[in-house]
Amino acid sequence: MARIFAGVTPSKAGVKYEALDNGLLRCSDPKRAQALADSLSAAKIGALVRKWFKAPPHPFPAADRRVSALRFGDGRVQALLAAVLLFVFVANGFRAKELRPKPAALLGLKPDQLSAGRVTYDLRRLRLHGLIERLPRTHRYRLTQRGIQIAAFWTRTYNRLLRPGLAQLADPACESPPLRRKFDALASAIDRAVAEAKVAA
Repeated sequence: MARIFAGVTPSKAGVKYEALDNGLLRCSDPKRAQALADSLSAAKIGALVRKWFKAPPHPFPAADRRVSALRFGDGRVQALLAAVLLFVFVANGFRAKELRPKPAALLGLKPDQLSAGRVTYDLRRLRLHGLIERLPRTHRYRLTQRGIQIAAFWTRTYNRLLRPGLAQLADPACESPPLRRKFDALASAIDRAVAEAKVAA
């Protein structure tokens, strides 16, 4: 192990060398180089490792870092978008603590059941996806124009189309709802296409 770190110190000791990935290929004073390698104790090697692994800089700027997606069918995402839309006409934006009770209520939770850390994480997701922006020199946020458009489209599509449609399909008391008839017709068309493809093959 000591040979791996031997290339760290020979030049400081005035020993000329040609390095390999895990040691030295050749050097002007092999005995001196070996003595330097032998002097590297486990404590010194550990200190060197800790130095280089301590808080390395992130290879990508914050805007380019991977962040979890906002899934359309996720109730938490829908509650979050509906909540931030409440602040769309507030000129001075909103703080995390002001936002916190809104999605909690939409999710059927008490405000203290939605942790501050969770709200902060969600705001970070919205910010990195470009839906909100932080107001300069404050801890306040506001929706971007893109954020207004996406939040309005997602919440209205989910509440006015997806939820009623799924409820219609799942309701056993509804004999033949229009949407179910359309899905049945689509399924029949797919079955016919599959059968015709098998015949043609």
